[in-house]
Amino acid sequence: MQYNNGYIMYKYFKTLLLLFLLQFTLLAQDRVALVIGNANYLYSDVLKNPINDAALMRDTLKERGFFVLYYEDTSLAEMKKALTKFSKISKDAKTSLFYYAGHGIEVRGKNYLIAIDSKITSDSEVKYNALSLSNVSVSMKQALNDTNIIILDACRSNLFGTHKNGLAPFSNPDGMFIAYAAQAGEVSYDGEGKNGIFTANLVKNIKVDNLNIEEVFKRTREDVYKETIAQQRPSTYSELIGSFYFTKTDEKSTRAIKRNQHQIIEVKKHKRYIEPQMVLIKKGTFMMGDNDDIEASPQHKVEIKKDFYMAVHEISFEEYDLFCKDTGHKKPSDSGYGREQQALINVSHHDALEYAHWLSKKSKKSYSLPSEAQWEYAARTDTQGSYSFGNENKIDLYAWYSDNAKNHPYPVGLKRPNPWGLYDMYGNVKEWCLDNRVQYHKIKDQKSSLQGIAYLDENRDEMIIRGGAYNSEYDEVGSSIRESENRYSISRDIGFRLILEP
Repeated sequence: MQYNNGYIMYKYFKTLLLLFLLQFTLLAQDRVALVIGNANYLYSDVLKNPINDAALMRDTLKERGFFVLYYEDTSLAEMKKALTKFSKISKDAKTSLFYYAGHGIEVRGKNYLIAIDSKITSDSEVKYNALSLSNVSVSMKQALNDTNIIILDACRSNLFGTHKNGLAPFSNPDGMFIAYAAQAGEVSYDGEGKNGIFTANLVKNIKVDNLNIEEVFKRTREDVYKETIAQQRPSTYSELIGSFYFTKTDEKSTRAIKRNQHQIIEVKKHKRYIEPQMVLIKKGTFMMGDNDDIEASPQHKVEIKKDFYMAVHEISFEEYDLFCKDTGHKKPSDSGYGREQQALINVSHHDALEYAHWLSKKSKKSYSLPSEAQWEYAARTDTQGSYSFGNENKIDLYAWYSDNAKNHPYPVGLKRPNPWGLYDMYGNVKEWCLDNRVQYHKIKDQKSSLQGIAYLDENRDEMIIRGGAYNSEYDEVGSSIRESENRYSISRDIGFRLILEP
């Protein structure tokens, strides 16, 4: 087919316009956060609450739709690496938030956050052995987000004996909101519980519906001031333009409410393995398949007879690399996209089964790949169309696919979750299911099939994959779309997520 130059130019500029609009949509929706808690210092006082405070803040932000990078007891190198990663992710966000709990100091009017391996004997050594707060703020400003928030529960006492207590006032908060646990030059108190007084009260007020950020911190200031009998008063520095709400119930898709409707098992990080965050999927019936798609027809009624938990996120490199380290299994290539919380790729169906078996043995629980019926049931969330969120006009809010992913996968959880709290069910990476591929009408054991039990045939090597990927078209990432690959194949667009039997 021949096209004239005018038509080609029209298609070119139309594509550019579409990409611009899609990018604008992405920037207008996403929330990302970097949360760090440092407590077990090597060369200064060990602190009681920072890790508990950071974990509480992490969970609270996740419930409110934030993608959270979370770190505990970080070295200076790890803090800098975390900030670099946060800077990259923030470029695709509308709101970025930095939270730090631990030692912080002021030297010559500048504030520094102390790593657990910081060894400081004089003021002159601080800038070489701690993370400058100005580096954090500059990094956030360069991302050009609509809203930048820094929260510091770091107003500790004179930890090295070289300078005065507390932090210096924050200068030039242009377009930012900055919060200290105490006034500049003053210290904060841990309190009697497992959380510090500031963070405990802050979280309480974040959870109140329809409070803008200024009101959240005003109430927090009042609560802390009363609880400490006028000994501690949090301070804020703000030049925000517009309003920001942590919890806004009149939004059409309030993530916190939807997530709280379901039972969550939080992520558990052990020294040698990680148990993923899981959400309870209640048993029920649904119409599986699509009569308009020959691969997914005929549509048929399936009854999921037992509750199960499904991983909130696709398995990440961080999780899988621990498996490789523990077992000697060869690490899969990340194809240059990065590791840690990047969605896992380049693993076969056989690799996925070995990982599930290993994690089950480590945790003494029963993890496995989902059957494709379980996968589709969790993707549909009681809906009948191609997508759980309605029509394709909203797809950019929920999925990384060919039109917005720039031909590469992303860290897990950057898009909106579906109504049952599951991220990346559409796009990012395709996901192995337990089943062999067979057309629905050819399944011999129809009774098992109609109960959502995986179809297994040792004589077949083609295994089901679901969900589409970053390189899939919009109509290739729907709830009923079926694909398959050889069980030993690896691909830079295929990963997996797990289920857990209660």
